[in-house]
Amino acid sequence: MITEVFAPVLPVFDCAATVRRLWDYLDRELAAADVAAIDTHLAQCDKCPRHFAFARQFLAAVRAARTQHIAPDTLRARVRATLGLPPLNKDDGADG
Repeated sequence: MITEVFAPVLPVFDCAATVRRLWDYLDRELAAADVAAIDTHLAQCDKCPRHFAFARQFLAAVRAARTQHIAPDTLRARVRATLGLPPLNKDDGADG
């Protein structure tokens, strides 16, 4: 008996398709096959890795700034009201 094993066919992304998926890739919101296709593209492309490096640096800067600047309670209340969310109680913590 012969058993055939088929490797999964991975998508192939060009530069436009790769960059379109940049944020989902960095947020780890893509299927494993798409991640593998992007990794393959990034390993072979001269242009796209610069986009991804910039986006990683941008996200790192946002994360660093977030810990340095805490929004005042009045701003949080205005944002919640604008979004139609109920106000936070003092016992609710920073986010609810």
